[in-house]
Amino acid sequence: MMPDMVRQPEARCNALVLYYSWTGNTAKVATAIAEALQCDVEPIVEMRPREGRGAAFRCMLDTLFRRRPPIREPRRNLSDYDVVIVGGPVWARSVAGPLRTFLRRYTAGMRRAAVFCTEAGQGGETVLDIVTQAMSVAVVARCVISQADFSSDAWLDKTAAFASAIRADIAAGRLPDAQKFAS
Repeated sequence: MMPDMVRQPEARCNALVLYYSWTGNTAKVATAIAEALQCDVEPIVEMRPREGRGAAFRCMLDTLFRRRPPIREPRRNLSDYDVVIVGGPVWARSVAGPLRTFLRRYTAGMRRAAVFCTEAGQGGETVLDIVTQAMSVAVVARCVISQADFSSDAWLDKTAAFASAIRADIAAGRLPDAQKFAS
């Protein structure tokens, strides 16, 4: 008779989930990813929060004019992590302004990255293409979570698969293949 197999908890990953969220959907996904990977999580924080009547108008202007609003510097050293997982919402089929600022200022020094976005309509894959191209490192996994996914448990399945792909990449100790990820 074989002893009962006890499933051991997954080991903590040397990863950081760094995200921007205005409505809370992206924060929900970021938290689920961090829990699945048992890793650090940190929000991208704007210097001037989007509150009140003008918040949606600011989002529209940031998107229309591709503005990069000021954000706080990340608290953690991104080069300390095997993978930095970056996420944000899709605004009018474009990268959210605070995420655009992050990509412009803070991706140097990362080892590898994974990217995700949340979308109410369309444009998620386009946004991930833009974010991937803006990264100074290889992107090892990508994920789009739609509003329809939030209406069911599909977002949980997608998030779990995304986290699993990242965990497998870390476990394999892969080094980025520059030719494979060249644009």
